[in-house]
Amino acid sequence: MFSTDDEESELSTLLKKYLPEDYVPVPEGGLTSSEKFWCKHYQYLQDHGYQLRPRYAPGWVHSWKDTDKFYLDCEDGACLRRSHVIDAIHIPTGSAVAIKQLSKEIGPDEEAIMRYFSSEPLASHPHNHCIPLLDAFPVPDDDAEQFLVVPLLHSFDSPVFDTFGEAVECIRQLFEGLQFLHKHNVAHRDLNANNFMMETNSMYPKGYHPQEPLYEPDMIGFAKPFTRTQCPQKYFIIDYGHARQYDLNDPNPRDTKKYGGDISVPEYENDRGGTHDPFATDVYYVGNLVRTHFIEGHPLLPSVRGYDGFEFLLPLIDDMTQADPRRRPRIDEAVERMDQIIAGLSEWKLRSRTSSRSTNIFETVSHIFWHWARKIAFIYNGTPALPRPSH
Repeated sequence: MFSTDDEESELSTLLKKYLPEDYVPVPEGGLTSSEKFWCKHYQYLQDHGYQLRPRYAPGWVHSWKDTDKFYLDCEDGACLRRSHVIDAIHIPTGSAVAIKQLSKEIGPDEEAIMRYFSSEPLASHPHNHCIPLLDAFPVPDDDAEQFLVVPLLHSFDSPVFDTFGEAVECIRQLFEGLQFLHKHNVAHRDLNANNFMMETNSMYPKGYHPQEPLYEPDMIGFAKPFTRTQCPQKYFIIDYGHARQYDLNDPNPRDTKKYGGDISVPEYENDRGGTHDPFATDVYYVGNLVRTHFIEGHPLLPSVRGYDGFEFLLPLIDDMTQADPRRRPRIDEAVERMDQIIAGLSEWKLRSRTSSRSTNIFETVSHIFWHWARKIAFIYNGTPALPRPSH
């Protein structure tokens, strides 16, 4: 497991990434305007089998009242990071889920696409990385909105990748997931870092707080995860609000531009109302995600630093992010080239530790020590260098 020092060393940078851009602290941890919507529907959601945290219960009294505790150190002091998504517990099974407030106007095809990939035989296909739709029901007194229920997932890049093998497997699953969507003529059209997430089965033995993932559920101490090598995880593509499924008989579908979380799409610049190849745009999105989060770091987000040593991916990523979408490889070619790259990496490279760009000496020394302790154990026990999940 990661040491407490490892977790603390990442705290200052990760907190910046987790907080939304429009985040404004509420005095004394009071409810935000968007949270009041969830409080209003607390009983309705419970009647459907979903238990929200005590913060949203009728008559909630904050736990730090008449104490000297700081509200951000309390479990019920953590407000929502995304106003339209809330965590909950499925009462019959005790499993953690996320409930999304969907505007049918903004995401008219989202539920249909999710149902398509959540139905057999596609649901159990090993290449399917579409987040499963567990449940859906209407928002009361509002025909334009819907509640969608999905498994609770974790940011794909936290904790930091311990080895190149862990990072390469993450990227491989990202490519595989997009290939599966395109095979079924679905373009995501908003595949950015916020819409690619990770399950955490057994990775956090004591769990983590759903709104403050760096901490344990009670917010008393730091969450201490196993590495991905110890607990291989599956990654999922989420948020199909911009997605569309095109006519299977149309070999070259076109669509108008649709801005999402990544606004750097070259073909959208100087756009004059024309149409674009949505599948080529998806390829750009994936290539740019890999470039900014694994290779170079994000030009606008200092907390997203990237890693040293991933230059072996640059030829492929440069091709995927070419300004002319016609010159980009299709996702099938990108997957084939990625498989060839992985096959050419030695086991020593895959087991080598990652090093974040702009890291400091204290982070480096701590990471080296714990990395080698794990590495020796993995080699001795024959733990695979590429941590692929069994499902």
